[in-house]
Amino acid sequence: MYATSLHCFYCGADFPLAHRGSCTNCATVGQESALSETLGVRYDLVAIKRQLDRDELVRRAAGLWRYRELLPVVDPTFRIELGAGGTRLAPLTRIPEAIAGNRLFMKVEGSNPSGSFKDRPIGVAASVALEQGARGLACLTSGNIGSAMAAIAAKAGVSSLVLLLGAAGLADQGAAVNVEKYVQISAYGAEVVTPMGNLGQLYALADRIEAELGWSFLHNVQAYQTDGDKTTAFEICEQLGWQAPAAVFVPTRDEPVWTVAGVCPLQRAGLYRLPSAHVRCSATGSRLAGSSLGSSPGHPCGTSANRS
Repeated sequence: MYATSLHCFYCGADFPLAHRGSCTNCATVGQESALSETLGVRYDLVAIKRQLDRDELVRRAAGLWRYRELLPVVDPTFRIELGAGGTRLAPLTRIPEAIAGNRLFMKVEGSNPSGSFKDRPIGVAASVALEQGARGLACLTSGNIGSAMAAIAAKAGVSSLVLLLGAAGLADQGAAVNVEKYVQISAYGAEVVTPMGNLGQLYALADRIEAELGWSFLHNVQAYQTDGDKTTAFEICEQLGWQAPAAVFVPTRDEPVWTVAGVCPLQRAGLYRLPSAHVRCSATGSRLAGSSLGSSPGHPCGTSANRS
């Protein structure tokens, strides 16, 4: 495996790969959220460059594990193959911006096995958790993460528990859960519980279940979820003929880091050259929202995410 450490892209601290949870310098107790996650996996990209090239990649089957050298699972028997990734990059030709001469594309992530892009991050995080010895998988979610985790647990043949919330921000306000997601998660065989309490209380409950039962709550391996997300960026660059797009627009709250973390390792591994690129998303709370690829130390490609 080429992963070397967990690195905080906000304060610069390093942690061993076995570290669980968030950066101990940056995390705020009671405000746990993917929006505040700043850890990512660092790799020996010099070694990867010697081992991997474009010709080798194109010989492999499409999907999440096509980029296995840039993912943090040591033993291939723990790579849970659900069929995630390898989604289409569809050209958009009928909207005004395309008519004006711009080349616009949409990544069709709804074609992943459970119906959302969450199959990527949860696929990697769950594989790491099981490799680290987890006896089961669990999560706090309002929907898509639970569906992805339940499907992956079923594929891996392990038990799963989903604490299903109406909405993460309304965890202590009795918001109704999404019935469709409840049905989908249950169909995959997960145990579904609809808990009451604020997020701090629920994270404390999750940590207790993890400690007493030996299960892995996936919020404690959030850094590895980002590593799954970045395969979307890998695919985009490959599908564009090994060129990074001029811009990526991410219509979500907490995922902009995948683009930054994804395009940079490919550049440093010598698989393509990085033109001017930036990320914009609708997040207001994420520390890495609206990140640009700059040129200062600490970032996954030797740059920092400059907040804007």
